[in-house]
Amino acid sequence: MSRFTDVIGQEQITAHLQKSLQDGRISHAYILDGPEGIGKRMLADIFAQTLLCSSPEKDSSGLPEPCEKCDSCIQAQTGNNPDIIHVTHEKEKTFRVDEVRAVRDDIVIRPVGAYKVYILEDAHLMNPQAQNALLKTLEEPPSYAVLMLLADGTQNFLPTILSRAVTLRLKQVPDAAVAAWLEENCGISHTRALAAAGLSGGRPGHAAALAADENFEADRRQILDALTGLASSDAAGIAETAALLSGRKELTAAGALRLWLRDISVRKAAAGTKAPEPVFPDYAEATAAAASALTYEDLGKITDALNEYDRRVRVNIKEETALDLLLLSARDTMRREKG
Repeated sequence: MSRFTDVIGQEQITAHLQKSLQDGRISHAYILDGPEGIGKRMLADIFAQTLLCSSPEKDSSGLPEPCEKCDSCIQAQTGNNPDIIHVTHEKEKTFRVDEVRAVRDDIVIRPVGAYKVYILEDAHLMNPQAQNALLKTLEEPPSYAVLMLLADGTQNFLPTILSRAVTLRLKQVPDAAVAAWLEENCGISHTRALAAAGLSGGRPGHAAALAADENFEADRRQILDALTGLASSDAAGIAETAALLSGRKELTAAGALRLWLRDISVRKAAAGTKAPEPVFPDYAEATAAAASALTYEDLGKITDALNEYDRRVRVNIKEETALDLLLLSARDTMRREKG
């Protein structure tokens, strides 16, 4: 278990929650809104642990933190605190009404401590029937009950749910902060941390999962070697590359190409000055060569090809085919500049 000070990039939200704990002004319902891997579960767990802690400590700003030593904290750290209930759903894309009714039936049982916290994961997947069942609890909640709805977007919630909950939207964390966090807390090398942070979309949890993948470094190099060698590739070689690199959900060729274009653009813009650290520092030589050879118009053409790749995938064109077309387009732009 962590403390509020371990949550990066969400200072306003952590301060709001800590002040509510300090003042004893606890809402019966919170919606933590943000994409998977941004830290919703971590934040909900810390809040629940601090709320139930028998001897809260204070951080450097005088705001409460869990002591991590009392019986309640120890139980929370091991996942055995009876007053912290994680509610999940069985079906992949639906949070059913009977799963919410189970919360409603359990919530009438008084807690061991002062509060009883329910953490509902993927709450945005609740169907209307499930939300209406939850609404009955939100309208007249027991004084000790706190519900934390973890959601990826709030557009599917009924207005009556939104009106009875405090919505806290987690924001994307800057790449540099994510990379530094990976190095300090996860023991990830600098180069690997930069790449994982860049590919994570500002989500620390997602970055940690990427960096921890034993195949991450080999896959990263394989993709970047293919991208930096595009100008000298023939159509057959690109087809083989597309077949090899397609079907990857996390570290994708398209995602890596976007980041490499960003490195090239930063290098171009900072010509003659010290450029910010690139996402792929070990490919700095290839990045410098591309920055020298490609114009901003060229970079725009490759970006357009990336956007077209996204469109093709959305309309269910085979990913391998879409990637082949993307790499061919990028190759042609790079080759024209070579002569």
